[in-house]
Amino acid sequence: MSKSLSIGFYFVFLLCSYNSLWCQPSNDLCSGATSTVADGTCYNGTLVSANDNISGEVGCATPGGPNSHRDVWYRFTAPTSNLTFNITSPTLSSIEMLLMTGTCSSLTYVNSSCGTSPLTGSFSGLIAGQTYYYSISASNNSTGTFTSCFNAIATPPAAGQNCNSSTQVCNNTAFAGNSSGYGVQEISTTNGGCLYAEHQSSWYQFQVSVGGTIEMMINPATGVDYDFAIWGPNASCPISGSPLRCSYASGLSTYAANGNYNTGLSAGAADVTEDAAGNGLVSPILAVAGQTYFMLIDNFSSNSTPFNLSWGGTGTLGCLVLGLDIPQLSARVDNEQALLQWHDEQPEDRESYIIERAINNLQFEEIGLLEPAAGKDYHWSDPQIQSTGDYYYRLRLVKKTGQTEYSNIAVLLRSQKLPNKVEYFDFTGNEIALTESFHGLVIKRTWYSDGSLDVTKICMP
Repeated sequence: MSKSLSIGFYFVFLLCSYNSLWCQPSNDLCSGATSTVADGTCYNGTLVSANDNISGEVGCATPGGPNSHRDVWYRFTAPTSNLTFNITSPTLSSIEMLLMTGTCSSLTYVNSSCGTSPLTGSFSGLIAGQTYYYSISASNNSTGTFTSCFNAIATPPAAGQNCNSSTQVCNNTAFAGNSSGYGVQEISTTNGGCLYAEHQSSWYQFQVSVGGTIEMMINPATGVDYDFAIWGPNASCPISGSPLRCSYASGLSTYAANGNYNTGLSAGAADVTEDAAGNGLVSPILAVAGQTYFMLIDNFSSNSTPFNLSWGGTGTLGCLVLGLDIPQLSARVDNEQALLQWHDEQPEDRESYIIERAINNLQFEEIGLLEPAAGKDYHWSDPQIQSTGDYYYRLRLVKKTGQTEYSNIAVLLRSQKLPNKVEYFDFTGNEIALTESFHGLVIKRTWYSDGSLDVTKICMP
C-alpha cells in the first residue's frame, strides 16, 4: 500500500469517527444484520448514510427510485409463533418495516408494517426456532434515528407439548408425529438423564396391557436429530427422577449408518442410556402388564421436520382413557385374598362381568364370572394369591348387545410389598409410641403398599 493511500484511509477513518454522515451503518447490508433477541429488548439504530438495498419495494413500503428507501437490517430467532413490535423515532415522519425469512442471498417476504411513530403491531404464524430478518426504512429518502423492540407473546402450549397434556398411545400401531416448540420447560439436569432441556417436544404416555418386551423406532427425515427419554414404570407428572431409557446421540454425525438417523429401543442394543457419541439405539424395556410410562421425543434440530414411530417386541400397549360408562376396578389384599371392587352406573346394560388375571407378567386368563345384580356396587375375591407374586386384574365387560369392553388394570405388587404405616398398641388397645423403656406386651400392626395388613405380638422385656 502506498503512503498516499494510507493517508487517505486514515482520513476516512477520522471522518467516520467524528461524523457519521460519512460512514454507512454496520448493518447497512443483510449480511451484516444486527443480531437481536425478541424478549422486549430495544435496539437503537440509524438510517444516516444507509443505502437502499432492496430492488423494488414489497409489502406496504411506498414505491420509489434508487435510494428512496434507505434501510438497515436486523435478525432474530423466533421463540414463539406470535410477536409484538414497537418502533419509535424522534425524527422520521414515516417508518417502514419488512419481515423476511430465508438467507440473505434468497429472502422470502413474510409481512410488513408501515406508519408514523410509534409504529406498533404484532405478527402471528411464525415458526418457533426459525431465523427471521427485518429491515427498517423510511420513505422519500428520509434519514434519522430510531429504536426497535420485538417481544414474544406467550401462547398456550399445544397438546402434547407438556407432560400433563401427553398424547395417549392406545395400541402398537405406528404413527407420525411432528415436534413444534415446547410448553413449560420440564427437563433439566436433575430429571433429564442424558437430556438437559427441551427444544421441540412431543410427550406421549402408554400403558402395558400384555407384558413383554417393548421396542420402538423413531424414523425422521434425513438430516434431523431426534432424541428421546422414557420414564417409568408408573411415572407421573411432573416428571421426577432419571429416565429408564435415554438417547442423546448426535444423529447428524455418528449413526447415519442406521438409515435416516433412526433412534429408539432395539433388541440388538445393550446400553440403557447414551450421550452424543452413542449410536442412537438403547435396549428394550421388559414391561409388566398394568405399568404406565411417559415418553419425551425431542427435536434437537428445532425444525418442523416430522417423524414416524413404529413399535416392536412382544408386549402390547393399551389406552389409559376409559369411557364414563366403564367401571373403575380396584384391588387390595384382605385376609390374604385379593379383593376386587368396582362401581357400575349402568349394570342393566351388562350381560356379565368376566374377571381376568395375569400373574408375574404372563397372559391374562379368565378366573371368574359375575352376573349383574340389582345394585351398582360389586366385589369379587381371589383366594389364589401368594405373598411373593405380582397380580394384575381386569374386567371383561360383556354388554347385552354382544359388545365387549375392558376395564382398567388393577395391580397388586406383592413382590414389592413395602410398609406404608406401622402402629403399636398396648394390651388394652391404646396406641403407644414404642420406646426402649416400654415393658410388656405390644401389638404391632403393619399396613403395606398393596393394602394388606400384618398383625404381630411383641414382648418387650
